[in-house]
Amino acid sequence: KSWRPKSWRPKLLAIGRYVYVVALLLAIIVMIVAKRTDITGLLSNARFPLLLMALTGSFVLILVGALFWKLSLQFLGCPMSLYEVAIATARALPTRYIPIGAGFTIGRAAFLRAAGAGSAQVTVTAFLEMSTSVIVASVLGVTTLVFTGILPGVTALVVVLLAIVALAIAPRLGRVLQGVTEQKKIAPPTDLRYWFCLACVSAAYWILSSAIFVVYLKAFPAADDIDVLQAAGGFMAAWAVGFLAIFAPQGIGVTEISLLALLTIGSDHPIGLTVVFGGYRLVLMLRDAVAVITGETIAMHKR
Repeated sequence: KSWRPKSWRPKLLAIGRYVYVVALLLAIIVMIVAKRTDITGLLSNARFPLLLMALTGSFVLILVGALFWKLSLQFLGCPMSLYEVAIATARALPTRYIPIGAGFTIGRAAFLRAAGAGSAQVTVTAFLEMSTSVIVASVLGVTTLVFTGILPGVTALVVVLLAIVALAIAPRLGRVLQGVTEQKKIAPPTDLRYWFCLACVSAAYWILSSAIFVVYLKAFPAADDIDVLQAAGGFMAAWAVGFLAIFAPQGIGVTEISLLALLTIGSDHPIGLTVVFGGYRLVLMLRDAVAVITGETIAMHKR
């Protein structure tokens, strides 16, 4: 007898996400009110040119993410221009903030289908993006942290665990991908260039993401003592952990707590760094707002 999930489980998970978001917002408000003096001092000492650099660089991430989808769709027999995919990506950005699982991926897929992409190719690409992102971010993040020595005494254990996870996940991902392609009646991607290109684009995305985060981080004197490589590795590893937290939209809260655990050991400014880590979300929200307005304006003029 095949196992099927109980109907109440998705509903319970959805309720849990909303409760989590509300509780998180309340906690943020309480912290801002309680530490408003520290926060004001933190902002007054910020290096705003670095903040502007981080904001500007974050727009490039939209293009790199769109490039992953463009290449995958192209290899699957559904060519689209980078421009079309980037516009669809920009218009889907508001779905990042809806407390549902994989909201952004679903939103982007809907806009791409509306732009003419095949449903089967979009489904396969969405699955590949989510699975590739968490694997690449985890491997790059943990490897960087091991290299910097932030995980003393457990290097060998981490490497072994990474190898075990990779070996365990790979065949399962292959089976799931085969099932999706069979269900959608398209040929499974077998060309090694396909996998190599997607892996390179995903790695470029996460390396660039961590570099932009480091630039943002260095805008605040409270983060001056944090090593650049540790910050980059911690960012990728923490974002991967947040991605796996199905109850937290875009890993909000979980990513920041993971960053605190990795980067604030022995710090003299734990509260300041908490605010700094959380503030990066505001940079991305500003980026998203500008990108959505731009994308919708372009789409409106095309009609």
